[in-house]
Amino acid sequence: MGTPFEFLRRDGQCQDYAITKFLLLRELGVSNNAMPLVVLRDIRRQVDHAVLVVTVSGTR
Repeated sequence: MGTPFEFLRRDGQCQDYAITKFLLLRELGVSNNAMPLVVLRDIRRQVDHAVLVVTVSGTR
């Protein structure tokens, strides 16, 4: 996928969602350090999945 704007107009994969959320939250003032991007492995289906973990008031 290209830019977050292209993703919002069409469809995307999990990493597109995670990156778009990261960029939007960063624009709203959330610190980069409070938003690690995590890649998980589903060992049953043998696929990877990207998620954005956000710390809010010290809780993830």
